[in-house]
Amino acid sequence: LMEDATLDDIPETNGVPPPEEIFEQVVNWKVDADKLCHELRNMQYENVKVVYDSCLNLFPSSVYFYRQILDHISIEDGNIKEVLKVIRNDSILNTSDELWLWYIDYSTTKYEYHMLNNLYEEAIAKVSPFFSGNIWLKYIKRVKVAEDNDLLRNVYKRALKLPNDKYEAIVNSYLEFEKESNPNVTIETLVPDYNDILDVKNKMLEKVILLDKYFLAAPPGKRPDQFTQYNLWKKYIEYEEENPLNLDEEDYKNRMHMIYRHCALYFYKYQDHWYNMADFFNELGDVENTKLSYQKGLEASGEEYLLHFLYSEYLENINEVEEAKKVYENLLQVKEDTIIFINYMLFLRRNFGKTDARMLFLKYRRNPNANFQFYVAAATLEYYTNEDLKSSRNIFELGLSKYITESKYIMEYIKFLFNINDRNNLRVLFEKVLSREENRNDQEIWDYYQKYEIMCMNSLKTVKELEKRKCEVFYKSDPTGIFALVQRFRFLDLWPCDSKELTSFEGGKRPNKSTDQKESRKPKEFWEEKNESDQSARPNFDLLAKYEKEMIHMGFLQGLPFELSEFITTLPQGKWEGPLVNLEAVITITVETKIDPPEQVRTEKNSDRGIKRDRDDRHRSDVYRNRQARKYERRSKRRKT
Repeated sequence: LMEDATLDDIPETNGVPPPEEIFEQVVNWKVDADKLCHELRNMQYENVKVVYDSCLNLFPSSVYFYRQILDHISIEDGNIKEVLKVIRNDSILNTSDELWLWYIDYSTTKYEYHMLNNLYEEAIAKVSPFFSGNIWLKYIKRVKVAEDNDLLRNVYKRALKLPNDKYEAIVNSYLEFEKESNPNVTIETLVPDYNDILDVKNKMLEKVILLDKYFLAAPPGKRPDQFTQYNLWKKYIEYEEENPLNLDEEDYKNRMHMIYRHCALYFYKYQDHWYNMADFFNELGDVENTKLSYQKGLEASGEEYLLHFLYSEYLENINEVEEAKKVYENLLQVKEDTIIFINYMLFLRRNFGKTDARMLFLKYRRNPNANFQFYVAAATLEYYTNEDLKSSRNIFELGLSKYITESKYIMEYIKFLFNINDRNNLRVLFEKVLSREENRNDQEIWDYYQKYEIMCMNSLKTVKELEKRKCEVFYKSDPTGIFALVQRFRFLDLWPCDSKELTSFEGGKRPNKSTDQKESRKPKEFWEEKNESDQSARPNFDLLAKYEKEMIHMGFLQGLPFELSEFITTLPQGKWEGPLVNLEAVITITVETKIDPPEQVRTEKNSDRGIKRDRDDRHRSDVYRNRQARKYERRSKRRKT
């Protein structure tokens, strides 16, 4: 399908944006994909094939785009065979009932009876079980036409053995078929576990009713309705994992494998999904399917790191160390990053010893993608794991020449020297770093220097001299030096005064939180203090989702009753272009329309007295009204007294 054509090869259209512009909008999630496909359908397939290819490259598991392509291509077009071949052989796409139904319709006039039956059997074996109802119905209809009653009865029994989304329709068809020969037959005699299967089917249907079968498999965070759809899928999968059908181990594994692959159609880029799938088979002790899950996930996630690390860790746990090493090597061929270097180095140290870990550090330490964290990890590994203090200090010194202006690296080196009680080198490091103009205003380094002088029991004169130097640097924020004194006497979370007193030191005005902390001598923990005078509860505004026009109501159905959610999903989404309703007229008609009371309210020939008595009876049993009446009586008595 993929060729060397580019989006620039597409001819322009008159009056509408060219397809390549709409495609860019789809990539950035500014418009729905159906707008793009609407424009593409008005053009010759050969002219827009490159756009479809680009869409499939971006969404390789998209049922939506494959259906659009199949509908666009002429039946006689040679391209259709290539498309159908991809659908049939792809382990993710072939779980879609929509694509199989199209495939079967296309093949109806091309295959003989038995070959087409084999195609139905292949579809049923690959499609996610619960969503196979339409395929079963189509299969049954075809066998009925052929008047092959033995095969038909066998198909019915297999279709009703497990729940699917068209279970009742298949039951009714089967019952009708059997009653032709036995009018007294019942479904319970035909399907002994009918009630149990129907109960499970209804529970499954509640969990899948809101699933979008044409949902595009976007990377996490790209669409506002992703979270809702993903949670719906997870709830359905969790229910299936409980094995409500009491399947044996082999059937249970096969069913879950198809369900996880079906979910991947819509969350192909989710590392979390592939890990959950691999972890499920790992808990069952199925090494082969665990590996396949990880490998398919690596293929889908591309350059994402987490799944590579998890797969390597899994292989390490089952003692396939060489295979685990290849995972890191393959990842480094695609992407070079500090976090990959660090985890690979730790892996080599665990499994191959310190020599291999050191060789990796020497190989990548000059790599432009290796940041200061790589040096910190290597030095820490030498000190704690290899117990080599000299090598650890040498690595820190090596990194200092490269990252002497990097505050975080300097602090890691300072803490290292502080922990090993290397006083002389620590003081030299402080003076060396603070002598540079880039580090002169770094408050965290000054605070740690002050802490070092206090904790090392140096003379009070030395401490005051350091505080004086510090005050000269931060003279604007601490002209009196009072905050330096607070810093001198505090320890961990213990303070010599509270936040209100700190506020009083600066004339009763608390500085704006947006003030750069590096420009303030006030201890940074003070900024994090809660304002005790403000006791009102406030929401965390950082967690609020920004409203966008593309948001649809699917994301707001959680917690609603099932019937109401089902009704809302039938309402039109997006911009409504149909007739508008006069709401005032609707309300007026509703108010003025006289509706007879329900039958149970009509008593004594619907007389006013009878209706009133019924209402009084209901009120007498109303706990809330009785409680309010008693309260009113007590208040009246108090007023009288």
